[in-house]
Amino acid sequence: MYLTIIIVPVLALLSYFVWASACIGSGRYVRCICRFNESERIFLSFDDGPHPERTSQILDILAQHHIQATFFLIGANAQKHQEIVRRIAREGHNIGNHSYTHSGFLPLKRSSRLIEEIDATSNLLETITGRPVEWYRPPFGVTNPMTGKALRCTGLKAIGWSIRTFDTVSLIPRKWIARSVERQLKPGAIILLHDRCRDSDILLEMIIKKIKDKGWSI
Repeated sequence: MYLTIIIVPVLALLSYFVWASACIGSGRYVRCICRFNESERIFLSFDDGPHPERTSQILDILAQHHIQATFFLIGANAQKHQEIVRRIAREGHNIGNHSYTHSGFLPLKRSSRLIEEIDATSNLLETITGRPVEWYRPPFGVTNPMTGKALRCTGLKAIGWSIRTFDTVSLIPRKWIARSVERQLKPGAIILLHDRCRDSDILLEMIIKKIKDKGWSI
């Protein structure tokens, strides 16, 4: 019984800290904007690019619909595909920082290492586009004290999402994802998409149609 009295609070505390790190909207370590409450528009965001083929397909669709979006770019990918980065900027889209490597171990790194990744990516993107970088999206949506310190040091603002599409799970039919997004739509919503996934262009067309059918601008 005494062991239970000790274990239960410890497990509850551990669960809280896991939730606080894994939930980008928790606000425990970093204040992330996850929805624009005062806006009547829907916001599209794309992570992990630029992809040598799929990002261009996404840009073509956005241009056809006269829509601006935000692209959170990985520094290593931007280094390899600089012309695509220039096109993103040239066509009026926002560009954010998504770390340099997007390593699975990045959330476990010291704040000094995270600062290096953020600075390297921001410097690269600013060199390519001539525009300052203001926004950062934490890889995997994971935040912790190191992330908070890194953002304070670099001066970037964190932005998350209110609708996670899970489009990186290839087994989920795209039409299911689009229907899930439709059920969650609210004015000011920020939708998380990835411009590296299969059928990302098809999914984008579906989502745009559902948003427009509701009469909202993007």
